[in-house]
Amino acid sequence: MNLTFAFSARQPVGTKTVSGLITAESDVFAMAKVKKMGFINPVVSLDIMHTLATGFGFFKPDDFDLREKARFYETISKRIKLGGTFKDALDSAKEYIEDGRLLSAVAIASAAQESGLRPWKAMEMGGFAHRDVMVVKALDMVGGLDKSFWDLAQEAKLRHQTQNAVRGAMHMPQTMTIMFYFALPLFFGVLGPQMLSFFKKLGSTVNIPPDIQALYSFVGEVNDNPVMWFLAWIAMGFGAWMLLKSTLWQEIKSHIKSFHDLDLKSEHAQIWSVYALMYSANIAPQEICAILRPACKLAVTGESLYVMSRRLAAGADEISALEAAQFPRFVNAGYRSAKDSGDLPDGLKSFCQMLQEDVQVLTEKVQAVLQKISLAIAVVLILAVFYITYYPIAGPMLQSL
Repeated sequence: MNLTFAFSARQPVGTKTVSGLITAESDVFAMAKVKKMGFINPVVSLDIMHTLATGFGFFKPDDFDLREKARFYETISKRIKLGGTFKDALDSAKEYIEDGRLLSAVAIASAAQESGLRPWKAMEMGGFAHRDVMVVKALDMVGGLDKSFWDLAQEAKLRHQTQNAVRGAMHMPQTMTIMFYFALPLFFGVLGPQMLSFFKKLGSTVNIPPDIQALYSFVGEVNDNPVMWFLAWIAMGFGAWMLLKSTLWQEIKSHIKSFHDLDLKSEHAQIWSVYALMYSANIAPQEICAILRPACKLAVTGESLYVMSRRLAAGADEISALEAAQFPRFVNAGYRSAKDSGDLPDGLKSFCQMLQEDVQVLTEKVQAVLQKISLAIAVVLILAVFYITYYPIAGPMLQSL
């Protein structure tokens, strides 16, 4: 379990204070991490909001807010191109960044820059993604620092668009699930007891079906032990959240064609856009595969990157290694086409644009299916509410007509 701590510390030289966020098992480990960065006199305190947002470290995001990250990288690129310094760009970024984790990374990187570290090293200390650090390092060595941040900004924008498309497809079912979850305590704590009291007053004049009797008996049980069932309700919500973040949920979705296709295309749109960016920075394909593998959400994609990396290390050419890795056929075709064009990075960017279009189409299809399912579930819930509340009263009256 990892907690998020806010810290402040001083730089070894001067009196300037650095503030940021850091994750650790305890405040002792947090202070040790801050000292390891080269800062002195650290003071740490638990950041409850960020700790809860990350589920005590179980749901830590794999990157910063992509929209802010893209704006940050694009602004840095423009400032450096106009003759500004990386340090000045970092200092000015503190005024417009709202993402706490990104703001913390920028503050740490800015402090590291004052110690004379190279931009990529300062970013590494700040906790930026390893692939971003590698791109900046590679292009900085050939005088292309501004281009590295511009390319990273475009890649972040593409990933942001892809993620928004996938989230859009899941918006309605997520909303309905949350509404149903919070409706449960309202029924068992308010409506159910009122209906139970009402039926008791009516006595034998109302013929309640056995299944409804069982439900209201359960309502009585819940109200006799409210604390226990409240904790069970909390545990149910936490369990559902854990399921959505687990590999089991990914396995379940992989057997539903619409979800599988959407997840597959969106992941490869992101992976190959980063691959193209790193390839253009003259980073070896073998190293790119090793860097990208931990970022994969689908286990099969990570395994394919591992095989491709191993084949490249053994001396195979890119096409042979790609085919041996058993990527989807559309990836093999897109990579081969990009390679044959004579400009692999540009060809892969075009390939990713096409994948992005596929993601949009698949998103619309999934949304249409989920809307129908959500509507059907809503109808069933409405009928269920009618059955357990009004039917015991209206049923006998209708039968007597």
